[in-house]
Amino acid sequence: MRIKKKTAMLLSFALGSTLFATTAFAEVTTKSGYDQLKDAIKYTSRSLSETLSSYTADVSYELKDNGVTLSSENAVLKVDLEKQAKENTVLSVDFDGIKRTSYSYVDKKTSIYYDENEDTYNVLNLIDYENTVVSPDPFKESTTADIERIIDALVGNLKDYVVVNDNTDGSKEISGSLKESQIPALVNAVTSFAFKHSYQLRYTTNYDSSNKTLPSLIKDIFVKEASGQMQVSKDGLISSAFATATLSGKDDKNVDHDITLEVLVKISEINSTLVTKPDLTGKKVVESTSQSKENNINTKLYVGKFKNDIVIEKDNQFVKVGERILTIEKVEGNTIIGNYDEEFMAGFEDYAKESQKFNFIGEIMEPGYSATVYASDSDKTSVLGDMSFAYPSSVVHFYHQKSHATSFNYDGSFYKIFE
Repeated sequence: MRIKKKTAMLLSFALGSTLFATTAFAEVTTKSGYDQLKDAIKYTSRSLSETLSSYTADVSYELKDNGVTLSSENAVLKVDLEKQAKENTVLSVDFDGIKRTSYSYVDKKTSIYYDENEDTYNVLNLIDYENTVVSPDPFKESTTADIERIIDALVGNLKDYVVVNDNTDGSKEISGSLKESQIPALVNAVTSFAFKHSYQLRYTTNYDSSNKTLPSLIKDIFVKEASGQMQVSKDGLISSAFATATLSGKDDKNVDHDITLEVLVKISEINSTLVTKPDLTGKKVVESTSQSKENNINTKLYVGKFKNDIVIEKDNQFVKVGERILTIEKVEGNTIIGNYDEEFMAGFEDYAKESQKFNFIGEIMEPGYSATVYASDSDKTSVLGDMSFAYPSSVVHFYHQKSHATSFNYDGSFYKIFE
């Protein structure tokens, strides 16, 4: 069900990008303007979570390098808060150029996910999940206030570049635009650090001009330009928001790159969106039932070592070059502690320079099938990845942000080593 999390992250990022591309321009030109902007974002977020009966959110992004599209995605999320039901349709083109479609549906009793590769609908009948919130308000998260304070601290005189236009029908447009010379050195320093140590880890770092991959920028990184535009209805709800930013820098071959991210959010069909459970008659269906919260799985079963093979393609065949080792050292309550390592076979030592090794700590979610994983020295504000336990089998699925920073394909399924 990873695509659901990805879409939720995309929606949060889109709203967050809009917040940065507008509020980061501001304490705003006037305090009332700044208050109007923040009020619109927070009011919309709260409404989408609590007060509206239904809505449709259309979220798109496009990532470009020197004008060439690297990846793109369009997600259409339909939410019915009264029924606590939602459906999500995603069309994406990743770095490999392959078009993919995914679909998911969830209500109080059922979770459905369409697997395009297998042309299969996976249906999970839910037990004890009636109170799940289908559209949580991110402003209720404790970290949101901290992020807002950080943005405010970086603002400086950027407040002079926001424009608020009131329309005759009571709606308004809030916009801002910044060029390179207007962006403070501190903002560039923070952006450069964040790009190097966070964002790039999610993508292939071996840049080849013949392939569509995200280039690894190593020097002269700065924000070239950024802009944002938001339409707010007379009712105070955001109807659309567009944000774009361009990051410039040089790769290890001293080649210049302009990496541009464009994000568009549209909110429509307010209180009139219909969310319908899909008719799976005649479809290939795999059905299962979740365990009751009164019958949580015993996560301590997964203490021990797990491994999978590191495989490459060579001379028209699959070749094993090493092993990934996942060690779960301890499970105490809802906390899991362990480490991850990659070992390479003789003759393939060159791959060791791309190897990953780290300790981690995780927080297990009820009823024990999954855990959110953080670096062991973190304060749990930065997610490293996620882990799931394929009970009743002994398989552990582990996906982390660093898994894409290698030239060989990552396999997230780990099998227990029985001594």
